[in-house]
Amino acid sequence: YNNNGVTIEQYSVVRSAGGAITIDGAAAGTVSSGPGDNPAVLVSGSIMASSSHDTGLVTITGATTGGSYGVSVDSTGAIYSGSRDVRLESQAVDGGVHVAGAVQAANLTVSGPLTLTNNPVLKARGAAQFDDITGIEGSGVSVIAGSISAVNISTLPPFNYDYDISGAAFGPTGAISLTANAGSITTGNLTTSLANPAESFHASGAIMLKALDDVSSGVIDTRIVSTSSNGYTENTVTGNAGAVRVVAQRGAIATENISTSSMTSQYQAGRGGDVFMTAGTGISTGAIVTSSEAAGVDASSTVGGGNVNLYANGGNVATGAIDTGSRLLTGYLVSSAGDAGAVILRAAEDVTVSGNITAASVNSNATSGSAGEVSLYALGGGLAVTGTIDATSTTGSGGNVTLFSIGNASVVGTTVIASSDPAGLITSDASIPGQITIVGNGDEYDSRVNLSGLAPNGDYIWKDAGSIAVMTPISGARNVILSAGSNIDNDGLSPISSS
Repeated sequence: YNNNGVTIEQYSVVRSAGGAITIDGAAAGTVSSGPGDNPAVLVSGSIMASSSHDTGLVTITGATTGGSYGVSVDSTGAIYSGSRDVRLESQAVDGGVHVAGAVQAANLTVSGPLTLTNNPVLKARGAAQFDDITGIEGSGVSVIAGSISAVNISTLPPFNYDYDISGAAFGPTGAISLTANAGSITTGNLTTSLANPAESFHASGAIMLKALDDVSSGVIDTRIVSTSSNGYTENTVTGNAGAVRVVAQRGAIATENISTSSMTSQYQAGRGGDVFMTAGTGISTGAIVTSSEAAGVDASSTVGGGNVNLYANGGNVATGAIDTGSRLLTGYLVSSAGDAGAVILRAAEDVTVSGNITAASVNSNATSGSAGEVSLYALGGGLAVTGTIDATSTTGSGGNVTLFSIGNASVVGTTVIASSDPAGLITSDASIPGQITIVGNGDEYDSRVNLSGLAPNGDYIWKDAGSIAVMTPISGARNVILSAGSNIDNDGLSPISSS
């Protein structure tokens, strides 16, 4: 029928009261405008297998040789099999499985690449297993199941290839939402990033992962990047990057690098997306970048960096470098840089950041916003930052920095919080300092804090139930407060002074 192997037409119903349903179609799959032209199996009607008295599968297999989908459930189609397992399999040479309608199953397995349109919600009471998933034409990816596993998941915007910039994105990307009510989520890379949006304010999709147990993923990417080879794009405002929210109620979270930044080479950069995570037994991530940056001859302003909030109710928090900065660099259409995002990490045990923490607001030519707060809490263990902490602002308020640990803590690089004007370009705006607070229970803090040359500065507060050992100079602070349970020592080479 219409060059398809099997077609279930709209308003038609295939129903099983107890036995299995097997649909096997083959077709040439000739493509004229897209892979949806002539799928081997086209489901425009309904497939219903709701009886709980039989364990027969619902199996739909399609094979094509010409590039069309092997199986396509279009926007009027549906598969309702709440008590039976459903398997959708594509044996197409180039195409995979396409779903635009509703799919409900006891357990759901999709074999072959899955393409989604029309924002369908895929539901399974048990396990949902996928290869690659792609939401196209602005469609999101939404799965609700007991447990979820997938290879890579991405969403793509609508494209207009006749636009001035070939292949420019003509709309936002869809969101990714995965909910595992009874188990874990395991995926590869998750991407809703948006490049060269053709109009202002187009945003990238948010990513939300929620599981009862563990959540594990590869790279998470909701970046918006606006550049062009011919030196201009049609948009004047880059949209906001999608937020990332990950919850593992009683398990752990493990991801690779996370990027929710908004970047442009001209006009205004949007806001970086917030990153929020909470886990029952620990969090481990790669580098996290939520910055907002405009850099180029036509750069004008930034909205601001996104916040990073990671909470481990049990276990540790371990991340790579973190960048929540807001930066306006070069450019002559200069107005202002927005606020940097906050960095708040809290763990029941240790907190480790392998790299720098940058929560600075920087403007190379005009006014900047406020720097972000940096607060690290190791409630039952030690704290270590292998790089620097930068919570400075060119002309705005410096961010408060709080380091709290029960065990030892170290910040290898310089910790800077004061507002500053190192280039001497800005003289009219008053600098408002931040405050450093260090609270601990060990005698091996290596603070490496140096505020010299930055004035007026904030307070430097270090409280420790054990001893305090000052290994590097503390200078430039307005007030210095050291409070220890036993000894306060310096090495004789590290003066302590205040303004």
